[in-house]
Amino acid sequence: ERYGAPLGGIGMRMFLEQHPEVFRLVPDKSGKWLVRLVGEEERPARPMARPTTNACSPAERGIAEIRAQLDASGAPIYVSIPDWNRRYARHLGQLRTFAESRPDLFVVVPCGRGFRIAPADGVWAAHRGALAAHMALRRLQAESLVASAQYLAAFC
Repeated sequence: ERYGAPLGGIGMRMFLEQHPEVFRLVPDKSGKWLVRLVGEEERPARPMARPTTNACSPAERGIAEIRAQLDASGAPIYVSIPDWNRRYARHLGQLRTFAESRPDLFVVVPCGRGFRIAPADGVWAAHRGALAAHMALRRLQAESLVASAQYLAAFC
């Protein structure tokens, strides 16, 4: 399996079953298993279907689709909107850019090479300044690397 070596040569399911103090396996209707954290409240899975909305502009429809997936606790989550580029990119840009352009509604949280989205009225809104400073620092570091590479290339 993909995680066999990092997990000591055992499969993911066996690893999860060996840690009942942290993980709980819950069978779903299709015969697959869902992983829940112990103590996590039962809540239905986030809907992946497009929400029904009477919004008329692309921005209103995009906002409605993002909001339909946001976690009620205010935690940042991975938002997946099928065909965002085909349906919205021409009007709204990339999903991340659009969410960042609406700080009144969303907080974009960097996560590795990706990002998560949280509601602006949630806990993460208080960290917005720190997130902006972090991203500005990352941009400066990237620009510095490019400038250094260009400087070295001039002498090679």
